[in-house]
Amino acid sequence: MLMTLFLIFFFLRDWDVMVAATSRLIPLDPRRKESLAGHIAAVTRGVALGSMVTAAVQGALVGIGFLLVGLPSVVVFGVLAAVAALLPVPGTAAVWVPAAIVLFAQGRLLGVGLEELDGEGAVAVVGEHVPDRLWIAEGEFAQAGQEVTVAVVALDESPTDLAGPANSLTFCLSKALACPVGSVVVGSRDFIWKARRARKLLGGGMRQVGVLAAPGLLALRDGPAGMIERLADDHANARRLAEALAEMDGIISAGDVAQPTPGRLDPARVTTNFVIFKVERDRTAFIDALERRGVLLVAYPHSQVRAVTHYGVEQADIETAIGAFRQALAETAPAP
Repeated sequence: MLMTLFLIFFFLRDWDVMVAATSRLIPLDPRRKESLAGHIAAVTRGVALGSMVTAAVQGALVGIGFLLVGLPSVVVFGVLAAVAALLPVPGTAAVWVPAAIVLFAQGRLLGVGLEELDGEGAVAVVGEHVPDRLWIAEGEFAQAGQEVTVAVVALDESPTDLAGPANSLTFCLSKALACPVGSVVVGSRDFIWKARRARKLLGGGMRQVGVLAAPGLLALRDGPAGMIERLADDHANARRLAEALAEMDGIISAGDVAQPTPGRLDPARVTTNFVIFKVERDRTAFIDALERRGVLLVAYPHSQVRAVTHYGVEQADIETAIGAFRQALAETAPAP
């Protein structure tokens, strides 16, 4: 970068001297030398001035962007970006690495989200236990829980207690709450202002989204009018399904996080609306046999199978599914 600045400086200051010295070495007649030197001078000055204009524009844009998202030391990073524009590849690191260090040191962003519910359906207790397991930079950190409402019901805790020391929380409305789409982020007034600005900068603005917000407002209502209280029914239905599957030959422990111990499926591991297991059958044939009977399952990693109870699945449907499981086990051959 210093070499680039050095060359640009001397190109602009001593160009005439450099052209005269170079022209003496080129075996051309004086008129052609003068014409060639003129073209080279024009191109070189254009590239040098263009690089300087590009650097100034990048510095201004970076400074404005950092200002909008609330990053400190705007002028410093703006100047860094301007200088870095002269060498794009290493220059990018020269701008963003210091920015990331400042962000982390001030605790404005934590690059690791905390989930209340893991992918196996097991509730991970967070909240008051977080400080014992995670060093948090001075300032703020965010807690992400796509199915925080499921964890709230499963643990019988309030969202406030579950969020613990987090300054912000995000959760999904389409997970378990039966909304077609949408997520919510909550936090202080200042945090929400910054989040809205960041969303706009990233192109996340939408118009006329009331039709998307309406299902969310209904889902978050208290009591029977909303979708949160009834999540307990999903959990009870999942436990009933797990208890029946545990008695069937051919249904075994999922292994991994869902149930580390081998043997039969343990219904006590089912605390939410997920039932994870393995089947001692050809898995694809088994799932297809259930699909023909109107029961849809998901082929999960590690040869697992996942069943999920949700809105619209009632107790009678669980009993029907149990019968379909027995028929599918009898119909499919054991795995080789």
